[in-house]
Amino acid sequence: GLYSFVEADDGRVFRCTVRRLLKSLTTEERSVVTTGDLVQLVPTIPGEGVIEHVQPRHGVLTRASRRREHVLVANVDQLVI
Repeated sequence: GLYSFVEADDGRVFRCTVRRLLKSLTTEERSVVTTGDLVQLVPTIPGEGVIEHVQPRHGVLTRASRRREHVLVANVDQLVI
């Protein structure tokens, strides 16, 4: 979608857009931000912000989609099926 919902360290939830530069840098992955990503955001107006940076991921669950990697969830420590 156009927005990502980010929970801050203090528990507040921000509706965020992704900085345009981040979108242009991502070529191998289908999306820039996914569930579980640790991000840095800059608040703009109350309750909204812009994602400026995505921290490196570990423990990802992916699938192939049109010859590109689609990350379903990131920073997973345990998965139970």
